[in-house]
Amino acid sequence: MTDAPPETPPSPAPAAPKAAPTKKKTPWWLPVVVVLGALPAVFALFIFTFVVRYSVAHDVESCPYTLGEPREVERSGGVRVREDHRSCMEDVRDHRWVVLRPGTGERSLGNLPLMGAEARFEWEARIEEERVVIDVVVPGRGELSFREPPPAE
Repeated sequence: MTDAPPETPPSPAPAAPKAAPTKKKTPWWLPVVVVLGALPAVFALFIFTFVVRYSVAHDVESCPYTLGEPREVERSGGVRVREDHRSCMEDVRDHRWVVLRPGTGERSLGNLPLMGAEARFEWEARIEEERVVIDVVVPGRGELSFREPPPAE
C-alpha cells in the first residue's frame, strides 16, 4: 500500500466578470421633495426654540423682579402699592404692581411689559369702594387701570 496524496477537488471555473452596475441618474425633482419634506421639521424646531426662549424669559425664578419703593395710598389706612420691574429680554421691561395691606400678604394686581420708548410712563394709586385702583398712563398707548378684587375673593 502506498500512501497516495488525497485528491483535491477540482477548482471551479473562474466566474465571468460581472458588468459594472450602471449608475442611475437622480430625477431633478427628488432634491425638491426632500427639501419640502424637511421644512415642517425645521419649522417645528424653530417654534420649539421660540417657546422655550420666551417661557424662560418670563419665569420669575430665572428672571426675578427688582422690588421698588412702596408708595402710600392716600386715605387708605396704611395701604401701600409697590411697583416692581425686571428686564429679561433686550429692550423690554416688565412692570408689576403689588398691593401691601397691613396684616395681609402681598397681592399682585397686574403687570405690563413696555418696550423701548414706552418706558416713560406715570402711575397713580387710589382707593375706590375700599379697593385699590392703579391707573397707568403710557404716552402713545393710553391709560390702563388695574383694580383690586373684592376682599372676599
